[in-house]
Amino acid sequence: MAEYKIIEPNDDPKSIVIEKSGLTEQFTLAGREADIARLMKSKQAFEAQINLENAKISNIEAHHPFVKEMSEQDRFTVRMYQESLATKIGSQDLLEQTNALLAEMEVERAEITSKLGIMDPEKVNAVPAIALEDENAPATPGEATPPEPLPVPADEAATPVEPAEATAAPAEEVAPEAAPAEDDASQA
Repeated sequence: MAEYKIIEPNDDPKSIVIEKSGLTEQFTLAGREADIARLMKSKQAFEAQINLENAKISNIEAHHPFVKEMSEQDRFTVRMYQESLATKIGSQDLLEQTNALLAEMEVERAEITSKLGIMDPEKVNAVPAIALEDENAPATPGEATPPEPLPVPADEAATPVEPAEATAAPAEEVAPEAAPAEDDASQA
């Protein structure tokens, strides 16, 4: 078991210097050899990366000697500019692709609702395709998750719905609880 000893006291408990001793470790030579093999692989990877970066630096300095004359601040600024520019260009491309996909989906949705008679396409177009606040909204197109079904009271579950009853109610029939909410909003 480890033992702890305060070496340098401090008013701030997080700044006290503590010595930890008395540790024991159990291991096998095979386990230690595996550790050494992993470290050797890491060492080789680091050395290879350093050699690659040295080659890149030499190539850049040979073909663009002004880089050696730039201050660290200027090199940092150029790097930040280049990273921002690349990110902006990539984001613009993704935005264009997303806008094109949204336009295709709008056309498809209008076609589907029109052909299947689900709803007037103009009314559907007035509703956003994906509500960002919706927890069931897919993270990316094509990953739609069906919404949870609404609970049906036990006495209505076995009652078949006639096709005439399945049509939407006329617009003048508004639920009583909906009307006061609109009045409250207009007064505010």
